[in-house]
Amino acid sequence: MVAHAAQRGLPRGGAPYHRRMRQHATVRTEAEGPVVAIDAGNSAAKLAPVIAGRVGPVVRLPGPPPDPVALAARISGIGGPVARVALVSVVPAWTEAVREACDHAGLSLLIATRETIPLPSALPVAARPGADRLLAAWAARELAGSPVIVADLGTATTVDLVGPDGDFRGGAILPGAGLALAALARAAALLPEVPLAAPERAAGRGTEEAIRAGVLLGQIGAIREIAARQAAELGLTERPHLIATGGITALPWMAELLTAPAGPGLGPVADRVEPELLLRALGALVAAQQPVAA
Repeated sequence: MVAHAAQRGLPRGGAPYHRRMRQHATVRTEAEGPVVAIDAGNSAAKLAPVIAGRVGPVVRLPGPPPDPVALAARISGIGGPVARVALVSVVPAWTEAVREACDHAGLSLLIATRETIPLPSALPVAARPGADRLLAAWAARELAGSPVIVADLGTATTVDLVGPDGDFRGGAILPGAGLALAALARAAALLPEVPLAAPERAAGRGTEEAIRAGVLLGQIGAIREIAARQAAELGLTERPHLIATGGITALPWMAELLTAPAGPGLGPVADRVEPELLLRALGALVAAQQPVAA
């Protein structure tokens, strides 16, 4: 069961998230072009145009960033004339490359940081959660209200909590599925490297099936357990709304694992799957800085 706050499905401002994004977007005309959102993670960077809260085609750039001139051309060629660039990054090399690319192309850049993301934090000043975690938590709060939990399944899997007052309460970090698969093959002499694919069953009939079951269903179980304990720490008897995001959630079988009941007494882990939550949030972050048209 899911704990439903009075404003469930509404952001703190009182209007549905998608409506607020469209309201903010009305201050820009189509002629001004899209916001180019860039989510630079440890495995790859994703670039996409965002217009009126909608994420366009996503370009994935694995590995280190290209040189600034080439990157500027990539950015400028996405979705027509660019209104602004918005970046969330956990890779310093990508942050610097995007800065230089925007300087080269004469584009305005907004970087999502603790200072630019409008999410209060209950953590000590010395605690510095990654900007990707804060942005995902802010977007989840705007999408589903408070309290809310957001699970981001990437190189690392994070499970973060927004409290009833809309503030960031922290979370948990564990190895992501791809990292866990690679680590098993690297560290255990007799275990093979297993590609990321849907587990066929919980009781694997061979080594590869068993590894997939352990890693993938282990991700689901870890998110379920962490979310339940976070709810208990808030004094709730039911867990808050949970949104899942991250690259792996775009795989249909993973989305199904997250949203389908697992068996008797085990309901869905996630209430909603938003694979491109960070890209969408970057567009909203830019829009939130603009005055809403009357």
